[in-house]
Amino acid sequence: ALDRFECSEEEHEFFQKLTEVILDENPDKSVPQALNDWMNENIGKYMVQGPMHDITWELGYPMDVYNYKTADCLGNAYLLCELLRSAGVPAVVATGYISDFRTIAERELFNFYANELSLSEGERRGIDGHAWVFCYYDGKWQCVDSLWNHVFTEKELIASYYYIQGVDNVKKYK
Repeated sequence: ALDRFECSEEEHEFFQKLTEVILDENPDKSVPQALNDWMNENIGKYMVQGPMHDITWELGYPMDVYNYKTADCLGNAYLLCELLRSAGVPAVVATGYISDFRTIAERELFNFYANELSLSEGERRGIDGHAWVFCYYDGKWQCVDSLWNHVFTEKELIASYYYIQGVDNVKKYK
């Protein structure tokens, strides 16, 4: 069994039962697609300045996100990761930036601003800080982003839009 993600054993058991119901209701969809679709139908989205911004659950514990039915990208990613793990699918939360990196110029511009100038997140020229999930399903890693309703299986698409800085709080050494 996979470890639960940011929740108690009792909460993990609840999410296992919920995941079974979701998958039973969507037999023609892949597990990542079914859970992503459920998230989009049942969990509202708010940006950092949303109506519940000052509440302490903004870190996104899965049960809080489920109970309040709303979350930012990190909360969405934490709940989706727990649902995937509850379904037996290996999954991790990734953090970084999302933008259109399809041209070399865009990626080089991002690297220059983010790394060379050490600009704050607010100064990164429209490149948004973000969190999403990677899961290993059907023999390959997939990017599942319930906030933007993306399920990408092609490496080129993932690399075109997602710039990874950390995975499950694992950061590269300097």
